[in-house]
Amino acid sequence: MYDMLAQVRTYRGNGDRPRILLIMPPKVAGSAQPHLGLGILASRLAKSRYRPLVLDYSYTEDLPEIEVVDGVFEPDLVGVSLFSQNLRESEQFLQRVRRNRPDIPIIVGGPHVSLANDSEIERILRHNGIATIVRGEADLEIVDIVDAVLSKRSNEVVTCSPVPLIDFCRPDFSLVLNGLGLQTYPIQLSRGCPFRCCFCNIARMSGRKYRTRSVDECLEEIAGAVGLFKNLQYVKVTDDAPNCLEGRFEEFLAKYVERGFPPRLEIMQLRADHLTLEMCKLMKKAGAPFICLGVESADPEVLADVNKGETLDQIERACGYVKSCDLPLVLCFVLGLPGSTRKTDMASLDFAVRMQPIHCYWNIAQPMPGTRMHEYFKRNGTIHTDNPMEVSSLDGECFADTPAYSRKERVDVQMIAQATTNERTQSTLKIMRKAASRGISIDVARALMTTRLKISPEIPRRW
Repeated sequence: MYDMLAQVRTYRGNGDRPRILLIMPPKVAGSAQPHLGLGILASRLAKSRYRPLVLDYSYTEDLPEIEVVDGVFEPDLVGVSLFSQNLRESEQFLQRVRRNRPDIPIIVGGPHVSLANDSEIERILRHNGIATIVRGEADLEIVDIVDAVLSKRSNEVVTCSPVPLIDFCRPDFSLVLNGLGLQTYPIQLSRGCPFRCCFCNIARMSGRKYRTRSVDECLEEIAGAVGLFKNLQYVKVTDDAPNCLEGRFEEFLAKYVERGFPPRLEIMQLRADHLTLEMCKLMKKAGAPFICLGVESADPEVLADVNKGETLDQIERACGYVKSCDLPLVLCFVLGLPGSTRKTDMASLDFAVRMQPIHCYWNIAQPMPGTRMHEYFKRNGTIHTDNPMEVSSLDGECFADTPAYSRKERVDVQMIAQATTNERTQSTLKIMRKAASRGISIDVARALMTTRLKISPEIPRRW
């Protein structure tokens, strides 16, 4: 802690530049890398007349308590990123900030407020000390927003438009407390997603227009990161749809390999229908620890209704590409999608067993407001919460069901699926006790006996 507080004093400086504290609250989601958005905002502010510091408690859990950092850094303004996941604890964190320094103005941004309806925005504005809520991408407007808040002329809600990536500002993770020790560098090659999956609300956050950065500019950013961060082991592409332009993505991969960057390249959210064999070969050369593909459902009718625009044949072909390059395969499913039944979800499990991935994400459908799936559950079932993203659906939470497919059945299927395909991280006794409490002991015992791939100790558990 003492070393970190010494760093805080360094960030504080001795000049008269206003100090801005940007915060990711604790326990939102365990993350191997610092918050990319806050790194970008801090970079913008540092290039202006401000002295920013980023505290990311979801990246580094053992940071000094906010009250301690506040006493040393003495910020003139605090910005907090709110996620729907673990929202209540994040709001309690906001109260701590306000209690410790009653007069400090607070800016709130992040996915939760960007996607929230008007009544939720009004509720958050009632928190003491919130000067402004920022919705959307604030990359270009953050300096003006901070100027307005500190001069007491800010609007209660500021809505920012999607940023043309020709104006992209590289993040500065040296402004993150404990950031110089980072091992995973997050990078965006693009923003936005042109697809229309029924369960996804990313278009409300990033838009449907697919915006790209120059491939060479991205590679120069990576080169800078490799030079600065001495512990760097991974470069992680965090795009919403990184490979939807096949030629451009293959160009990036080829140039990454050509430049011989030491960090391994990790890529999430790859589409199966746009995955090529050449991409897999290049990702293998770039050291990708695995390739993750979204299947969603292996029932053809349910998959078609997702409106993702992929077929099961395309997904199976992509799995074959991954396997042919001797790359670990990870698959992502959503149980309980519109039109799903226990039978259709078990078809997804059968597909997973046949594809033999080393891991599967078994999500349960959570109807996020503003999605077609939300409308489906309003018409055909029951939504049991105002915030379906409060708890990760990977943790056995289900907030929507239909008369034909209950919440209990959905969670039971998830538990059976996880026991069938995934490496056991809990003792068998603990798993069986939980199964017994749900009345599915036989199903889970049978699942645990399913033959699965053994994961080499050399494969990093990055999923």
